[in-house]
Amino acid sequence: MSAIEPDLQLHLYRSQCIDAFVAVEKAIITLCKKLCPGHDGEILSQRTKRLRGLSATSNYSKAQRIQLHAALDELDDLLPIRNDIVHGGLTVVRQDQHHVAVFINVREATSIAPSARLLSRDHLQKVTQAAVRLAAQLDKLLAKPASQT
Repeated sequence: MSAIEPDLQLHLYRSQCIDAFVAVEKAIITLCKKLCPGHDGEILSQRTKRLRGLSATSNYSKAQRIQLHAALDELDDLLPIRNDIVHGGLTVVRQDQHHVAVFINVREATSIAPSARLLSRDHLQKVTQAAVRLAAQLDKLLAKPASQT
């Protein structure tokens, strides 16, 4: 067992998870600058929508478009979790014999009944790994121009 308290461990895993999502967003921004420049002020959802709307060209092949859409589909699955982690305060609770991170997303909470997302250390690690893998996939799209495929 680690000498770090469970509360602090969960905060550290959250931080790693946020950093992984920053890498994903950086890759999305770089793709947008390359494929559809001129929209620097857009938020992530606007950028992904713009990328989805691109047609294949001589600089952006059909194969790259398919790969990008698959990556964006995976991102769509991860975004609700990311949003809760980023926009929710972290409270640590004990569930059975384990500590779990509880996130209540202030953007999603209502005065009647806020909903909470419970994530164990393992869950946070899996989300982080998925985001790291997704960032690598997006970066790989940048490294292989259509003219070389």
